[in-house]
This record gives sequence, structure tokens and C-alpha cells, in this order.
Amino acid sequence: MPARYTYNLALSLPSPDSRRLTAALRAKIQSPRQIPAAQTTDFPEIFYALNIGELAQSDLPHPFLRQRLTAALPEMLPPAFALQQTRITAINQAAALSHPTPQSLRDINHFIAALTPHLAAQNLTVTPIRPHIPLPMPANAKTAIPQHFGWTAEHLILSEFDQFTGLTRAVKSWPLPPPIQGSLPFPIAA
Repeated sequence: MPARYTYNLALSLPSPDSRRLTAALRAKIQSPRQIPAAQTTDFPEIFYALNIGELAQSDLPHPFLRQRLTAALPEMLPPAFALQQTRITAINQAAALSHPTPQSLRDINHFIAALTPHLAAQNLTVTPIRPHIPLPMPANAKTAIPQHFGWTAEHLILSEFDQFTGLTRAVKSWPLPPPIQGSLPFPIAA
């Protein structure tokens, strides 16, 4: 039997993109049940994030993981980067698969690699996982969002997934520095 709680590192979707994703999913799903927002204190609006690595599993809430991760993270986190998805596919009640472009996958791997030595100093390791977005959905919904979907993450998040409730919450978030000038595949309006 899997552990009740899974703790992941995730990259946030900014609020406008979260609203856009929610609207696209609600338009595709033929169900009276609304997609609930994950519960969080750091993100008062609808909260979605792309899980990029697993930190821990536990049968009980992990009381010290937030403090250990805070101590491990460098003072200056790696900069934000563009995350481009070719599509997002809802697969079950708890998650939607993300289909990042090859460049986005490389950027995710570089981001995790930049954090790895700092995490090791606190005896933390990140297990690579297939990028996915925790997404409470009707149990039998298999919905594809065909449009190209991309964003630039604003925060690194420690998320907690509860196997019993199917809900994900942001335990703690850290703002990411802005992207390196010229690293985004699109211009930024002044």
C-alpha cells in the first residue's frame, strides 16, 4: 500500500494561467461537478503547479520537511524559465499528465540539477518523476487540452499530495528570480 502523503517539488502556474487552465478543463468536461481548487494559504486563488520531482513519502504529515528544505535551498534560487507544453491530458481523479517540449524537459532537469547539491547538504534527494499537474477531476474524465499551453513559473513550491483525499496543497513557496534576459522564447512587454 502506498504512503498516504507524497511531497513534491513543483513550479507554479501564475494566477492568470491557472484561471485559463480551469476554464479550458471545465469547458471540456461533461460533468456537473466543478473542479475544486487545491487548499493552500500561500495561493488564495486557484492553485495549480507542475510537479517536477518527489522529495518524500510518509504515512503521516511530515512536520520538518519544510524547515529542512528551507535550510537546504540556496539564497539565490535558479532563475525562472519558460515551460512550454504541447498538451495536457487529464488521466485520473488526481492528476493530469503534462507533455513538455524537449527544451522544457531539459530546463526542468537543469533546474533540479542546480538544486541537487544544496539538497544533499540536508540529506534530501529529489527523485525524478514524469512532470504532472495535480488536478482534482471527475474520476472517469480523460480530457485532452489540445491548445499549446505555456507559462513562466513564479514560485518553487513544496507540495503535499494526500492519497486519501486526492487533494494537493502548497506547504511552502519560494519566489524564483526573473528569467535570464533573452532566455524566453517570446518577448516580454515593457
